[in-house]
Amino acid sequence: MLRLIPILLLAGCALASEPDATELIRRSVANDESRLDSPEARYEFTEHALTRNLDDSGRLRSTSSRTRDIKMADYQTRRDRYRKAVREIPDAFLFRLVGEERIHSRPAWIVEATPRPGYEPVDRNSKLYTKVKARIWIDKAEGRWARIEAELLDTVTFGWILVRIHKGSRVRMTQEPVNGEAWLPRELWYNVSLRIGLLSFRRMEVEAKYGDYRPLDGQPHP
Repeated sequence: MLRLIPILLLAGCALASEPDATELIRRSVANDESRLDSPEARYEFTEHALTRNLDDSGRLRSTSSRTRDIKMADYQTRRDRYRKAVREIPDAFLFRLVGEERIHSRPAWIVEATPRPGYEPVDRNSKLYTKVKARIWIDKAEGRWARIEAELLDTVTFGWILVRIHKGSRVRMTQEPVNGEAWLPRELWYNVSLRIGLLSFRRMEVEAKYGDYRPLDGQPHP
């Protein structure tokens, strides 16, 4: 028994060193807040987006593509439309630390999120949280989201015109550090089926890639 004591102590220390999953999420949400003076706001980048329109069976009907330059400040402004819902994430889910993985060659925690029973959505965007499961990769060094994967567990209906987003719709997002100072988007992918009203049904897969990151003043900031 005496020989087991050092082993038990080491095991206890290892468990204590693991962070609380909910606290990891709270910090990552705070770190993701956009600010006008943040390093991210000083960048622009290029987006290459490919849209595949699918039929009811998932077969390809048509494709379209688009390439455009985006300023990070404008990108953040669009994201801020959903900021209220993003701040709700720590309260909307139950979190569990499920492992570790390297993302962009950097160590990250993997956190699993499932809907919290009894959660009351604060707006139409957070309404989705009651039907979503997700995995979130959080960069260990900087506490930023490196990757998010989410899936809709059941159909969700919005508004008086009855917009329905169907069960099984999925989304994946990644971001990465650039020039050692700014976390910028790398990829956005989603596969979604939705119905608008009684007649209009849409199913699409969209893949957007981001790159060619450029500081607006032409020089990386230290």
